[in-house]
Amino acid sequence: MPDRLDRLSAFLRVAERGSLTAAARDLGVSQPTVTRAIDGLEADLGASLLHRTTHSIALTEAGRMLVPRARRMLAAWEGLAEDLSESEALSGPLHVVAPIALGQTALVPVLARFRTENLGVTLNWQLNDEAIRMDEVGCDLWIRVGPVPDDRLVVRHVGDVHRSVLGHPRFAGRPLEACPWITLGPFEGRRIPLDGRMLEVKPVLNTNSVAVVGRALTEGVGVAIAPDWYMEDALGSGRVVRLDTLDRALPVHLAWSPERRTRRLAALVEAVDAGLRGTVTSQSP
Repeated sequence: MPDRLDRLSAFLRVAERGSLTAAARDLGVSQPTVTRAIDGLEADLGASLLHRTTHSIALTEAGRMLVPRARRMLAAWEGLAEDLSESEALSGPLHVVAPIALGQTALVPVLARFRTENLGVTLNWQLNDEAIRMDEVGCDLWIRVGPVPDDRLVVRHVGDVHRSVLGHPRFAGRPLEACPWITLGPFEGRRIPLDGRMLEVKPVLNTNSVAVVGRALTEGVGVAIAPDWYMEDALGSGRVVRLDTLDRALPVHLAWSPERRTRRLAALVEAVDAGLRGTVTSQSP
């Protein structure tokens, strides 16, 4: 690993993995090679980047400062190499962060098709419902349901997710306040917002999984606010019925850093956009 780009790459992998051994394994080199790369980078910069002990590795203040800058430098180099390449084929890694429900369902065929059509691309596909700092996690494309709280990013709105209050047919006609409730995500207390009013509910199940909500709805555990697209089959078959609709839809965004824009990322953005429009981002019922 003689050059500085390779040294930066080795440093980033160590920072992400927290281990010289794991970084070496990922890079397909020996641990001493990674150690020499880090030593060389520290000598180049005149700063210590890692606190190393027998059992642990931690970033120094200089190391923490270097991580986002190193990611930008490597991304810029990869983008330049890709743009100047005479090959039309796309290649290289793409790190995608997506919401759990979308990532486990609607995005599976989209990303699978993209990978089949671009065999030189490798996908690192992480599921996370929380807001992230793209520069800190090395993310190329962030698929976000809800607002994107970072004005440094390029953001594309691809539609809106509509939600309804759904339940087993046996709950039809009952006041919502009298039904047992299934709640999704962090839930404190016994009140939930429902189109401008606070609804007193009786929660019997709380989960962070839309899949659990869907199964619990079809099994008659209770009622819940759920995405229409996710429950489309159950609604169509009558296993679940719509008890109320929500006026406020949730926007779906694709976000990326302008500094990480590459041909392979541009192609993935278009593929995900096309895959979500008209399916997940359906019209109001």
